[in-house]
Amino acid sequence: MPPVAYMISTKSLPVLGIFIGDRRLAIMPGMSTVVERMERLWEMNVVVGASSLVREGLLREEKDFHRAVMRVDTSRLPPFLATRHAYVYACLLNNCREFAKALTIARDAVTGVTDPEERRKFEQLIDEINDALETASQRRNSQGPADPQWLEGTYALTNQSRTEAQEAARQSYLAQAKHRRVRTVSVGRRGRTPSPAPLSHQSAQGTLGDGRNRSSSFCHPSNVNFSLYTQPARVSTCSAGDLSRGASGPTASPSSCENILYGSDLDDDSDDYEEDVYYADEEVRFHHLDDQDIEYIAKESSTVEMLTVEDEDEAQNWFEKSEEGLQNGEIEEREEEGERIELSEQQKEYFNKGGRGYVFYPALFLNAEAEHLLRSDRTKYVRCQIKIERAHKSIAKVLDSKCKYTDILIDGRSKANQTFMDDEVVVEITAEPGKTKSLKQGRGAGPAGPNNSVEKMPHGKVVGLLNRVNYSDVDHPVMFCTLDEKEGHLMKPLCKTVPKIHVLNDLVRKKFPALKKNRIELKTISPDGEIVHKEFLNVQPDKREQYVFKVAILAWRPQNIYPLGAVLSWHIGGRDYAGGLRVLSMQQRVPRCYPRTAVESTTLLLQQSLSKKDRLDLTKQRLFTIDPPGSKDLDDAVSIQKKGTHYVIGVHIADVAAQVPKDSGVDQEARKRAVTFYSLNRRPHAMLPEPLSHGKCSLLQDEERLALSVFLTFNEKGNQVKEPVIRKTVIRSLGQLTYAEAQKAIDEEHVDVDPLVQEDIRELHKITRILKEMRQKNSMLFVPFEDPRLQELERINEHIEAHSLIEELMILANSTVAKYLTKLLRYRDVMLVRCHKAPTWEELAEWRDTEGSVTNLVMQLQGKSVTPSGTQLSFNANDIAAGAAQQRQNVVVQKEVWKQLCRYMEEGDMTEARRLAFMDALHPLQCLANCRWMDLMETAQYRCYSGLNGSERRHFGLDLDVYTHFTSPIRRYADVYIQRLLHAALESSAPDMNPDDVTTLCQHINSATSRQRVFEKGCKSLKVSEGLQRQPLVFRAYVDKVDDEQLTVCVPSLLKVPDRRQELPFSMLGVSSQPELVTDTALRKDTVTVQWTKRIYDVSQTCPRSFMSHRKQLEKSKHRSANAAIKMTLRPDMNSVAVKHQDWATILQTLTSSAEGFEMLVPEPVERGQSEVEYMSSEKRDGSVSLLPLKFVRQYTRGQVVQIQMSAEPKKGMLQPRVEMLHTARNASVCTQHVTDPIQALTHFATRATKGHNFSSYKDYQQAWMPLLEMEAAVGAADGDGGVVIDNVTVTMKAQGPSNSLKYRGFFTLNAAFCYDRCIDFGGKSPSSIGKDEVKKDNSFPLDYLCLRYKMECSDIIASRVQSSGIPETVDKQFTWLAHASVVDVIHRGRKSEDGGELVVTFVLSPSSPRPPSQLMAKDGVKLTLEVLPKSDVDRRAQQMLIQLKDTDFELARAIAFGRQIPKLEHDHKRLGMKDENHEVYAESSTESSLDRNNTRQLEAIKLAMTKSLAVIQGPPGTGKTNVGIKLVYLFSKVNRQLQEEGKGKKTVLYCGPSNKSVDLVARGLLRKLGDKCPKIVRMYGSSIEDKDYPVPRGNLRSKRGMRDLTSDPNLEDVSLHHLIRREGKPKAKEIAVFQRYFEKCNTMPDMYSVNSKQLKKYRKLVYDASVEELSHYEVVLATCAVGGNNKLTSGTQGTVYQVIIDECAMCPEPASLVPVVANNAKQLVLIGDHKQLRPIIQCGAAADLGLDQSLFERLHDKFYNLHTKFLDTQYRMHPQICAFPSQEFYENQLKTGPSFRRKVWYHMNCWPKYPPEFQNPIPHVLVDIRGEEETLTVNTEEGNERSKSNSMEAEKVIEILIYLRKCRVELSSVKVLTQYNAQRHLLETKLKAAIQNNGENAFNHYDRVNMQNVSVSTVVSSQGGEWDYVILSTVRSLPGYMIEPNPTHGWCIQNLGFITDRNQVNVALTRARKGLFVIGNAQLLRCDEVWKHLLERYERMGCLIQDASTFPPPLPPRPKKGRRVQNNARDEWQNVEISRPN
Repeated sequence: MPPVAYMISTKSLPVLGIFIGDRRLAIMPGMSTVVERMERLWEMNVVVGASSLVREGLLREEKDFHRAVMRVDTSRLPPFLATRHAYVYACLLNNCREFAKALTIARDAVTGVTDPEERRKFEQLIDEINDALETASQRRNSQGPADPQWLEGTYALTNQSRTEAQEAARQSYLAQAKHRRVRTVSVGRRGRTPSPAPLSHQSAQGTLGDGRNRSSSFCHPSNVNFSLYTQPARVSTCSAGDLSRGASGPTASPSSCENILYGSDLDDDSDDYEEDVYYADEEVRFHHLDDQDIEYIAKESSTVEMLTVEDEDEAQNWFEKSEEGLQNGEIEEREEEGERIELSEQQKEYFNKGGRGYVFYPALFLNAEAEHLLRSDRTKYVRCQIKIERAHKSIAKVLDSKCKYTDILIDGRSKANQTFMDDEVVVEITAEPGKTKSLKQGRGAGPAGPNNSVEKMPHGKVVGLLNRVNYSDVDHPVMFCTLDEKEGHLMKPLCKTVPKIHVLNDLVRKKFPALKKNRIELKTISPDGEIVHKEFLNVQPDKREQYVFKVAILAWRPQNIYPLGAVLSWHIGGRDYAGGLRVLSMQQRVPRCYPRTAVESTTLLLQQSLSKKDRLDLTKQRLFTIDPPGSKDLDDAVSIQKKGTHYVIGVHIADVAAQVPKDSGVDQEARKRAVTFYSLNRRPHAMLPEPLSHGKCSLLQDEERLALSVFLTFNEKGNQVKEPVIRKTVIRSLGQLTYAEAQKAIDEEHVDVDPLVQEDIRELHKITRILKEMRQKNSMLFVPFEDPRLQELERINEHIEAHSLIEELMILANSTVAKYLTKLLRYRDVMLVRCHKAPTWEELAEWRDTEGSVTNLVMQLQGKSVTPSGTQLSFNANDIAAGAAQQRQNVVVQKEVWKQLCRYMEEGDMTEARRLAFMDALHPLQCLANCRWMDLMETAQYRCYSGLNGSERRHFGLDLDVYTHFTSPIRRYADVYIQRLLHAALESSAPDMNPDDVTTLCQHINSATSRQRVFEKGCKSLKVSEGLQRQPLVFRAYVDKVDDEQLTVCVPSLLKVPDRRQELPFSMLGVSSQPELVTDTALRKDTVTVQWTKRIYDVSQTCPRSFMSHRKQLEKSKHRSANAAIKMTLRPDMNSVAVKHQDWATILQTLTSSAEGFEMLVPEPVERGQSEVEYMSSEKRDGSVSLLPLKFVRQYTRGQVVQIQMSAEPKKGMLQPRVEMLHTARNASVCTQHVTDPIQALTHFATRATKGHNFSSYKDYQQAWMPLLEMEAAVGAADGDGGVVIDNVTVTMKAQGPSNSLKYRGFFTLNAAFCYDRCIDFGGKSPSSIGKDEVKKDNSFPLDYLCLRYKMECSDIIASRVQSSGIPETVDKQFTWLAHASVVDVIHRGRKSEDGGELVVTFVLSPSSPRPPSQLMAKDGVKLTLEVLPKSDVDRRAQQMLIQLKDTDFELARAIAFGRQIPKLEHDHKRLGMKDENHEVYAESSTESSLDRNNTRQLEAIKLAMTKSLAVIQGPPGTGKTNVGIKLVYLFSKVNRQLQEEGKGKKTVLYCGPSNKSVDLVARGLLRKLGDKCPKIVRMYGSSIEDKDYPVPRGNLRSKRGMRDLTSDPNLEDVSLHHLIRREGKPKAKEIAVFQRYFEKCNTMPDMYSVNSKQLKKYRKLVYDASVEELSHYEVVLATCAVGGNNKLTSGTQGTVYQVIIDECAMCPEPASLVPVVANNAKQLVLIGDHKQLRPIIQCGAAADLGLDQSLFERLHDKFYNLHTKFLDTQYRMHPQICAFPSQEFYENQLKTGPSFRRKVWYHMNCWPKYPPEFQNPIPHVLVDIRGEEETLTVNTEEGNERSKSNSMEAEKVIEILIYLRKCRVELSSVKVLTQYNAQRHLLETKLKAAIQNNGENAFNHYDRVNMQNVSVSTVVSSQGGEWDYVILSTVRSLPGYMIEPNPTHGWCIQNLGFITDRNQVNVALTRARKGLFVIGNAQLLRCDEVWKHLLERYERMGCLIQDASTFPPPLPPRPKKGRRVQNNARDEWQNVEISRPN
């Protein structure tokens, strides 16, 4: 019996859902009490035998529901039901906050429960009630209400914070709700009665219904949030089925039950809409809801709010559905759904009225004007069709055959203008091809050189519109869209008609700015055509790719970049085939139901009888159909009759034209549809209604049907001996055969078919085989490859001859009809022909040059002409020998295929040998050549015969002069038209269309055919993807293309789907250096060399013997230094063999001509090199491990065979195949999942924003910040190179928790010594430091992450398919189960044993991981490979800080974090801090202090810091904030000493910064500026730097990428902790020195000396104790924020840290800033920084968007402005002219230059311009306009991060300026070269070294050479806090002028300018220079950014813009005469002037 759903409605009970076992019980109107409900359920016997009770939450209103439940007489219920009633009642009371009563009832009831499962549920409920009691108690004690602005629209809005307007709206809603009529629509199967929808729109975010298990954070009732929204005029209706689709709710949050999201609060400022609002009460709880529940609700409920996927009833076709829908009113009389909407005139006027601001798009020339423009200059203006690829890139396909170009690049949004996809436009060519992307200095383009990448296409812009192809007659089209990757208000149409649509989002932007990316406004169209707000939808970030939206375009004004649109509805796809099919149908506008006219016309046609007049009666003739099984639209039958020595073959086509009158309702709909859309395993979307296509017109067995028959006469040799005859006929099919039956008849196997029919089939096969051989020659031997594992795809190999039979006859019939009509002049010009354009001879020549002589070996292309002289492709050995010698190349053959082929040939099994050899897809080079050939082919098009020349109407693919379509009139309208034309010809009547009409029809059919082709390929892709989602598969792919960015591979198994090519960027393959690309110009072959630095270990501690011997040879190499890394080359051909070209040709010839049983001699493959290895391992065979880093190198080139594993992922609402693993060696692979999407793979997406919101409690704060930190940690772990791979680890797993919230927990053990020897750490601790009791009990965050890989066999079904396919050697039968997990526990067991014990590591699978296989769940577990992805210490400490913050002792930290009142400073500290003597550092001698006296603002800042617990000091560049920090260190130390003298105990100052550089700067300043007054300071570095200065064995195995800039400052050696403890005289220095000397031997002679874990542990403890003891002697500790939370520091200071100063605090994320405050329980905090300069650097963009990139400094600065903050407004660094622009642009002109600074004398060089002219003041800044070419790093390396840029031309100009400065006698140590890119920094350093080493004509002398070595190059980020006399800034980014947008969008700027658009970085870069600033960059590109535009305008006005870069720097003036003294203080600069201030 199916589950039954009921609903009860009481006055105060809107919704109650009760699930009883797998029966579901909901509340329905008409059943007023719970007693009735229980009685009814009892009567229906629904609850009997149920195993569980409540599965969904209960809502309550007032107290009526309490009484209703209490009235239930439990005595009438059986005991088990009475117990469940008690459970329901307790749940209800818990939800209604009556916790005490609920607890009593639950405790009483549980005593009588015996069933373990029921008891467990009661215990869980009791725990929840206790938690709720504790939460309620905490809330009562909390200080003050939450911030309403944050609560509103985000997570919690309590009753207390409701406004009067909201309360009034709520009461109004409750009063009216029961009177409203709820509109429902059935979306289920035919005949199903829809369930009434609930009154409120509910959504449980996180209940995704994607078939995956959920984590406990989702399943716990207090962790599910609901959003309740309604729309005007009626209550929003949405079924519980929407729960599975994420309807209108916020994303899941790990928050308490108070986190209920309000919707659509009334806005007093908005009067253009009104809303009904339903308010959820604050304490609503929702119980567990699993995926099965969701699926059930979706089936049993209805919705009108969301586009739903129909559960298609195959028994009900589209015609029946249309007929039924029209009868009951479900289908309206309107255009096809999704094409248009209608708006009122007022709305049209409103949306189309002119906007403010500049016009983004220039006006287009239209129609006649555009045509005139074309005629005016044919070389400049070209007729094209626009193809939109991306928002800022389009391709214009040239339509003018006389134009020399085929494509024109439209680069930039404004240049594409307001065009739609496929628009016919006029394009103006703006740049010819051949220009280089790099434009030389100054204006104009440089010549194309070897190092310049040449543009292959001309550039252009759209200037005219000739014809709008799509939506030409639609004002407001409706499109289906996906979300933009970065913005919530931008949507991307699936059809690409327009690049993006800007949807209405005013309400979200105004009311919920923090949620604008993930909150969508849904609109509706009112009956009077008004756009009205309906509700909000909260997009779940991890499901972003699954959403599809129905969007209506409202207007597109010239002022708007994108059209304005409104979201009408939404759909979730990307989970299965059905959902993806619906999205695909939307995308390709697949028609569904038929309109009323077509339905009525069909009814009339069915009533008409067949007219046999003037028709040849063939009902007695033996003819039959051959089609796939289950086919219903049978439009062709065949027959054969032998007449003497001739054969008459009949091809009989259903005569649709005779039965469907032109312009009838059916014909109009068929013309509109044009084709039938077929989908796999679903009913087709038929062109003709099913009663016709499957009935009256279909050639069904034993039914008389009208036909058009083509009779062809052949002799036995297949020659046509008579003219074809075409007649109108009446036929009756004698049999409906399948291809399988026909094949059996051909093979003379037993089949249940008439023997005469079988004989006819064999005769037809004999004739058609001859015809095919004549047409295709040797290419007919080609065998298509079908992967036996992919049963989803159509399989023709098993019946290939039967398919070929029908194919040949259809081609013959079509060409015959085409020739017949061509001969008739009256009909020829209106004939519709199928044209297939041939590639040009130049394209074919390039193809042959690229592919080489292997083109002759492609079986499918045998006989194809490829030269004008008629040269044909052939594997004939003589033809090959005649080829060019330099194009000789070996044939690559898969290793397994070659073995099997050799066996077949040796055994004489020619059939199987041919099968393998002739299957092009199995052979890499042939497959790639064939794919490239197919890429050259243009899609065949329908065209009108009139006006076409001979070459234009040819069909190149079929090699026919003229061809048409005639044989499929049931599914193609083109065939119907040809039939009508044929009728006219046979009846000698006039054609009913003229050439113009036919041309229009062709365009329409071409468009529909294109959509059909994409749809059917998409269906195949979806089906394959669904299979890959269930069962990932390993494919043998072929490298198709290589470059320095990515590999492109072709997957032969996927040749039939659009996803055959897969791109593998090196950035997702974990490579360790920039790939090197080498081109072999002779062979025209590229080879890329890729390098991995890997640590791969094996628990068995072994490796292959061949690998070890090769390794030993490398280690003994004389050319390698002792400590150099070993570089091992992986064998590139480990999956293939190479066969000589001639040998393969001989094999093909032999197989073609040899008979079965012929045993042939197998040639030997080409020998492989012996210098490569196939394994990757850091192990040695003796059980030891290499201490040297191992680098593995592999070369990739075209045609190479690689193994990839593919699964599926959602993209644009559909499942798509994706590569999840690349196998790099026999034992190694690269997981792409956690690299490309680390958050999804390793953790989960956070949804709560922290920006602009206060936090009321610790729990609130932790729940907001912890997910953000976890996201950042996951990204960092996946991106780092510190991963360790361990093979053969035994892992055991088990499932935990209830079935609806299963967690998979596993564990493994590793020998502690094994881990120690290999430096494998867990949780940031080495095995020697993990104690027995160090068990992680708090699972708030993972310790590390794991990537688990278990190789296993495919399912039995797949294995059986492979084995029975006959080609099992062509595919892999194994795959790798790939999952990710979080380490939650590490225990060191038996640590005192002799072997060191073992580590027990416990982990939990991530929610996105697949279910573990049964083998892993076995007791003994299985061996698998795991990769440890370690978290960084910084991330770990920040998360630990959040845990510690729970302690109420951290008063200051908690007040800051939770937004509470800042505690007052302790009396004694405030008393001393208020003294004037403690506000300044007074120097008693010149050696004591060199600090300047405080200015007014500095003094105020110091007073604030000395007297308050919290001080925030903003110091713009040069304002002395570092000096303020130094003074505060001194003054705090002074106060601390005074208090210590008073007996108040010792206090310590902790000075922190975001980076080692910032802390080192202050430390040096303390020593230099305070002199003798400097307090006792110690600089404490992290362990990484300490190990770098004092190497420890195996330390070189750790990650190096993040240590590029990690070094200790040699100038601070005297105060550095790790140096101090090793100084002579220190207590433990001697012991440490002994270890250090031994470690040095271990590092230099690893084969002779080694260290064990006990030694290392002893050494670590020694250093730790020495450090702790040393720290206790100092007054000030300086460390980074991360080290500020180190246990060593907290132990050493022994809780004495009182003051914490954080310098450059604006660069720290808030949690990082709080680490030293919380760890040391500081009582006084000073934050120094400038949030207008560098912001925190966050790797995870999603976390940054939610607030992780906001510093604590910025938040407190905004919150406590003028209360705890001070702004330093006077700068002393920069020349006033350098300061002027930053002050104006970034500080609202508040930054001024100090008076004493203005009186300084400035020295200038002749390169500075003078302004204003009357004062002749030098302006010490210039911008040199250089237009170089930027280059990009494709991976993270030590040179820079992925996508880092460099610009060689700018680097050369930097060198020129440095030389100029040196000639001006400037000390280059005072010069700083800055860039925003690490790659440019590396390039500059390289060029500097080259310049220094240059010994040529311009060589430096020794002094200059030394001086040049002092030049410092760094990034802008690392320069903050520094200052130099001269700064040279290289901006790097550059584009040619014709590629620069005149009106750039924000997205375009981000893409093409990158860091240049970062205001904060620009501020830093422009404020480092004291005396002079040189900026180098592309001025035209820089103007695209607003800040740079302002700067350039200023520079241009002052003459500081150098447009001719060749003139800069200028020649030096003559040197002073000899003997003249040059002023020393000028440092040999030749003149000095005093600045005159301009008026």
